[in-house]
Amino acid sequence: PDALDVKKEGTLWKHHLYAADDGLFPAKLNTWETQVLEEEISRPGFVGWLRNTDRKAWALRIPYEVGGEGWKSQYPDFLIVREVKGKLTVDALEPHDITRPGSVEKADHLARFAQKHGDDFGRIELIIVDDGVAKRLNLNDHVWRDRVMGVKTVSELSQLLKMA
Repeated sequence: PDALDVKKEGTLWKHHLYAADDGLFPAKLNTWETQVLEEEISRPGFVGWLRNTDRKAWALRIPYEVGGEGWKSQYPDFLIVREVKGKLTVDALEPHDITRPGSVEKADHLARFAQKHGDDFGRIELIIVDDGVAKRLNLNDHVWRDRVMGVKTVSELSQLLKMA
């Protein structure tokens, strides 16, 4: 963990791919991230997880463009490793606050990433937590992916996520 510049605050989590010798990894997660990670850990086939830390050379980075401001980077919060039919697969999960600037563009480019690279992942999900329930759009499902790519406003994105 020291090599990853992880602060020794927050909760100690099991099953992280860079866990210390004691099997624990310190991570400070917000309530949405905590809920999503706990749900993932409890799923059948769960093997491990990685906190996809922003701006690290090894991190999964998805570029997105905000009109006229140039290209920026988004980093899906979690990479989840699962065993499916005896093989390992990786999911990219993004619990996301859609009220933040650039959320529509981030969702669009995450969907475009799924369109191009979805076969390399089990799931690529955009997630919000609404009244304590994680609403997930699996962007490897072409129906959801196409709908997300057609969204132009935060209100439209919110409606889609509430349908999930």
